[in-house]
Amino acid sequence: MRISLLGAPGSGKGSQAKLLCERYSLEWISTGALFREAISNGTALGRQVAPYLEKGVLVPYSLTMDLLRGRLSARHDDFLLDGFPRTTEQAKSFTDINSFDHVIFLRVHDEVIVSRLSSRYVCSCSIAYNLLTKKPKQDLTCDVCKRPLYRRDDDKPEVIRLRLAIYHQETEPLIKYYKDRGILLDVDGSLSINKVFSQITSFLDG
Repeated sequence: MRISLLGAPGSGKGSQAKLLCERYSLEWISTGALFREAISNGTALGRQVAPYLEKGVLVPYSLTMDLLRGRLSARHDDFLLDGFPRTTEQAKSFTDINSFDHVIFLRVHDEVIVSRLSSRYVCSCSIAYNLLTKKPKQDLTCDVCKRPLYRRDDDKPEVIRLRLAIYHQETEPLIKYYKDRGILLDVDGSLSINKVFSQITSFLDG
């Protein structure tokens, strides 16, 4: 099973990806995680990617494909790509590496996304919190290591709105692209995690 999970930043892709990969034994591949891993490891590719993430703009196509080709070169089945492709250009050229059986689109209103993401804080130990849904016991302090929490640069409201504007311009055309190919599932991503997951599994198991 080869799945692409699409949606705006903050639409819940990460939560659904985790559940789907556990249920169907898929490898979870997130371009965002690959970018952050490259930056953390101090690779040449990571240094090229960092400025784009800090500004909240799309990482250039060539850099994204370089990362993905390395991860997918030996794989043909049983993976979930989280947040890729981002443009129709990427979708068309992705067939050089692989193709999808299903494309799942999580549809969420912009204001819901701004509220979700601007409430998200993380710890240097990698644990994530949300002031709306998963508050730390002490204000902006990690429950586990007691270090102060911080908001990622790309979770600041002004950056979120820029990311959403880019998303609507660059990524939304993908919805029609995959709908025309008969492999798109359009899901209301504003519902609870369990309700969204139930819609997706009913489709995949059907």
